Amino acid sequence: MAAWEKLPEEAFREILKRGREKLLEARKKRVRPQLDDKVLLGWNALAVSGLCQAYAALSEPRYLELAVKHLDFLETHMSKGPLLFHTWKAGQARIPAFLDDHAAFIAAQIELAQVSGQLHRLDQAADRTIYVLAHFSEEAGPLFYFTPDDQEDILLRKKELYDSATPSGNALMARNLFRLSVLLDRPEWKVRALAMLGALGTACIRFPASFGLWLSLLLEVVHGTREIAIIGPSANSLLGETVRLFIPHRLIMASLESNDAYPLLKGKEASRRTALFFCENYVCHQPVESVNALKALL
Repeated sequence: MAAWEKLPEEAFREILKRGREKLLEARKKRVRPQLDDKVLLGWNALAVSGLCQAYAALSEPRYLELAVKHLDFLETHMSKGPLLFHTWKAGQARIPAFLDDHAAFIAAQIELAQVSGQLHRLDQAADRTIYVLAHFSEEAGPLFYFTPDDQEDILLRKKELYDSATPSGNALMARNLFRLSVLLDRPEWKVRALAMLGALGTACIRFPASFGLWLSLLLEVVHGTREIAIIGPSANSLLGETVRLFIPHRLIMASLESNDAYPLLKGKEASRRTALFFCENYVCHQPVESVNALKALL
């Protein structure tokens, strides 16, 4: 047994404390490294999506509260009208947002709308998508450039396709377009998403490790999207139960009443109890009134 293993715990802690103090004193003699404490829009938007997914899986309210607070911060401090900014620090937003920033932000809005029932997030996501389509689209193809068309300080506009530690902006936008096409009945956006997948050819299949999000979208296209609408006085509570189910390739909308502005909620009436509708391509099964009955349909 080593000598230090024979020491009482308090004595061992004291030795460590003195050691840390000596190391800190020695460290103070050197130039401190600079602190990178700026906020990046894309990374923080990805964190919002992660919080929404964590809330869905664990039903932990603080994750949803943090996701709402965080996305509101990004909307307030890192946007100006239709413009988004790449970084924020010390109260100042700088550098026009890149494709990855816009795409991750739209994805976060879609995720939050589903788990919270805040449908206005989808309208905001649609507005952002229209901006991306107008300013990032390549001239003769379905993909998107990394930079907007009004950025003048670059010689060549590039396109990023590979999913690495974070998904590529093009993969995120393809999935955003596909999801919003269903949620908002925008068939032309589904056509664009499918064209983006087609533009990759067989690259996804030949090099799957480099196209993770692309392949996830491809699986959804092949196997279909599970569309779930929850309508009635208990919609919010049933939404929390429903999102906890693991349902691959699902889109969920919840509302206290029918809403013609959204195709999944249009023309659907609930009785005194809340109804859950399971649909595919807007064709719905007979509504049920419990999550267990919905599971049976799935």
